[in-house]
Amino acid sequence: MSSKTDIAVYRLCILTLAVLLGGIVMGLFVWFPYTYMGMGEKYFEFLPPVWRHPPFWDCFWLSFLLMQFRNILGRVVIKKKKKVLR
Repeated sequence: MSSKTDIAVYRLCILTLAVLLGGIVMGLFVWFPYTYMGMGEKYFEFLPPVWRHPPFWDCFWLSFLLMQFRNILGRVVIKKKKKVLR
């Protein structure tokens, strides 16, 4: 029974790393052009300065939460489609 537990913990660690790395990559794709390249200044001058220059970790958590929301919403939609098809 120990090996099943070890495999489950291993899979959970891999899944967690994949989600966190995905959040970091998506955070970079949002943060770099928006802050460093000045898209926030150019296209969103009506926003307060705090929102035009967000820190990287705020972009990371925003991307992470959006990915999780997309995954949860996708599962709900798939379940509803399966019920309709039955």
